[in-house]
Amino acid sequence: MKFGLFSQTFSPVGTDPADHYRQFVDYAREAERLGFWSLWTTEHHFSPDKSYRPYDASEEEYPVVAEYDLSPDPLTLLAYTAACTSRIKLGTAVLCLPWDHPVRAAERAAMVDVLSGGRLELGVGRGGPSPNVGDVFGVPKDPQASNRRFREQVEIFMQAWTSRPFSHQGEFYQFPDDLTMLPKPVQANAPLWIGSASDESAVWAAEKGLPYATIAWPLTIMEGYRHKREIYLDAAAKANVDVSGNDNACLLYSYVGESDAEAAETAEKYMRQFMFINEQHYQMFRNPEVAKMVMEAFGVADPAEWLAQMSVFPIKNHVIGSAKTVVEQLKQHEEEMGLTYPLLNIGWGMMPKDKVYGSMQRMAEEVMPHFAKAPTAV
Repeated sequence: MKFGLFSQTFSPVGTDPADHYRQFVDYAREAERLGFWSLWTTEHHFSPDKSYRPYDASEEEYPVVAEYDLSPDPLTLLAYTAACTSRIKLGTAVLCLPWDHPVRAAERAAMVDVLSGGRLELGVGRGGPSPNVGDVFGVPKDPQASNRRFREQVEIFMQAWTSRPFSHQGEFYQFPDDLTMLPKPVQANAPLWIGSASDESAVWAAEKGLPYATIAWPLTIMEGYRHKREIYLDAAAKANVDVSGNDNACLLYSYVGESDAEAAETAEKYMRQFMFINEQHYQMFRNPEVAKMVMEAFGVADPAEWLAQMSVFPIKNHVIGSAKTVVEQLKQHEEEMGLTYPLLNIGWGMMPKDKVYGSMQRMAEEVMPHFAKAPTAV
């Protein structure tokens, strides 16, 4: 089993971005020292509306307003991190192709793979419904058109990363003959992951022979992971595509505590805080139609019930507890749905450094030894 980490760059408003990026690098160094396979980061844009108090939260309950993410270009952050590490793989969860030009993105990603000595694991996706982002970057408003453009962008990536010249005549992009991208990735088969929020995206990934990773937000239960894995394998078989060599990755919220009780208390406190940060960014409950859809999907009557339910959701459905409990939870994922590559979000909300690093150390020293190691990353 490979153990990866997933880290989103939350920061209190007013934080010096340079300090925050250095903290990310320190986290990567510690993850490498402890023997984690990889570290993945995110892509988001723009500061939220600071006047919006999610769920009518009081200043006592939500005292520190945070930026949702300080990583508008994860490839730049990973290139910097690569220079400060030597072994750990570096991933994007995800690079949002609809917000970029596919050839420029392919070039920048290849540069990171070259600079890191072949350590890039590139996850790509369509991106979430962040306010303003689609308008700013010219994403088609029609969801079907947006999906078609994303798939065309992935096709271009797959062509650009090969050694041969290529041309492309598609619905959204047209390139001349004999276009050869430089540089090429160091890895002969550089990992290209499809970020999968829907069953449809997992089916399409299977048909292309690509691995997928189920996103962790909105939060997912094990049955959801199992269902997606089954339809992925079924689609690959129907398309006569061999995906047996692809890892089965899942993004999971994880906290290894000193005890089950301490883990649950910590997880709920900072997941509730994460919910404030998440809502301030996405503003789901500011849109009556979206709010109604969310509440109906999760069977809740109002935003307060949604907040309460989601704050404890990871405790019941992801991998949170003492080291002994987390071992049991991961083995259940391994046995029931073939998990081979957990991508663990070990710190969320504004969880303090000592909590995050303590959890990470317990995961490395008391949980990971119970699972067969993957070969050395580099």
